[in-house]
Amino acid sequence: MRESRDYRGALDTISNKAVQLAALLNMCYGNGFENFKDMTDEVQGNVLWLASDLAQQIANVASGVQHG
Repeated sequence: MRESRDYRGALDTISNKAVQLAALLNMCYGNGFENFKDMTDEVQGNVLWLASDLAQQIANVASGVQHG
């Protein structure tokens, strides 16, 4: 039972992080790109750094689910 809860918790985390990453990246292309490119280089870098961190968190949790 605990394993099932852990698995569901991991899937919830992956889902939540994926939604956050998708929302963040929406501002980096299409209509949002105009606003993104008007940001300072530092802010652009920080946004992309955050996107990278979210992607890594998703990969780490998914890896634990695969090996768990």
